[in-house]
Amino acid sequence: MTLQERLHRDGYLHVPGAVPQELFGEMLRAVQRLKEQYPYGFLTEDMYAGKTAIQRTVAPKPTDFTATMIYPNAGFLEPVLLAPLAWPWVHELVESVIGKDYYFSNTWMQGVSPGIGRMGFHKDPRGSLSFTLLLDDIGPGMGSTCLVPGSHLNTPPADFCMSDTQQPYPGEIELSGKAGDILFFSAETWPGRAVNASDKTTYRLFYNFYNRSSKNTTTWEKTASSDQVEKVKASLPSSLHRMFELDASFTDQLRAAAFNHIDARDGLRSFENVLADIRHSQRTYGKSVSHPKHSGHLLPYTTRLTENARFSTFKYLQHMRPLPTLKIMARKLLGR
Repeated sequence: MTLQERLHRDGYLHVPGAVPQELFGEMLRAVQRLKEQYPYGFLTEDMYAGKTAIQRTVAPKPTDFTATMIYPNAGFLEPVLLAPLAWPWVHELVESVIGKDYYFSNTWMQGVSPGIGRMGFHKDPRGSLSFTLLLDDIGPGMGSTCLVPGSHLNTPPADFCMSDTQQPYPGEIELSGKAGDILFFSAETWPGRAVNASDKTTYRLFYNFYNRSSKNTTTWEKTASSDQVEKVKASLPSSLHRMFELDASFTDQLRAAAFNHIDARDGLRSFENVLADIRHSQRTYGKSVSHPKHSGHLLPYTTRLTENARFSTFKYLQHMRPLPTLKIMARKLLGR
């Protein structure tokens, strides 16, 4: 079975020893510079509103809103950390999921200290693919991303299916491995984060890509300087510069031109709204998601993961649990 086939089947893919040893040494030196300059990472709550992240002056506590140490735009601060973006096999895997034209949407480094608890299972908006690069040897129970294999197909949002999304779920796996391993995962799975029950702070890098029809901006658009972006582009082949070329108006065109094939509003809400997700799935599973009017692009809020899958409303609804569903419905009725 090929790497692509495994990724499409399971919703994740482990690539051991992906980073050459010499390059990995350079990356670790860059990571050490970031740790020395910003020992506690950044406060990132306002970053998604286009505001500059604020450097933390004290270590995060397990009870903080963001309990891990986050280094946003790590690859723009240290371009060598974006070296994997130059590898053709990485783009072959990305393209197999989200099509040929996509943004490099986000990059960050995360440190998970001892005692940091779980992050709840969830789904992210459709149309993306991520990978994490392990900077340490990270075993089970050391704060890695966790997910449920196969949960990218025929599953509702996680909070409809679990009484407590913070608790372990049957069959979950942790994206653990050796330093230098790369692990891809789909936003359409149920990802979360495992507890770090070890006595060691563990670090990893994250890289996220969105197809152009599903997102019209990036996390770094208003927070990375133009000089930083140009420096990164200069380190990569010119054929990849399109990942950094933002064009919100073209995204709007892609969405408008897909109107007869898909309801983008359902796609946008599908990661959190069951009815929208069912409607969206019924219109996309088992069918080509190539854009009908723009070659190389996909329909909004789709990936190729569903093209060879059959949507089953019965199987989908089987995952839902009555009590969590009733609680969500009650909150919506009360406007909370």
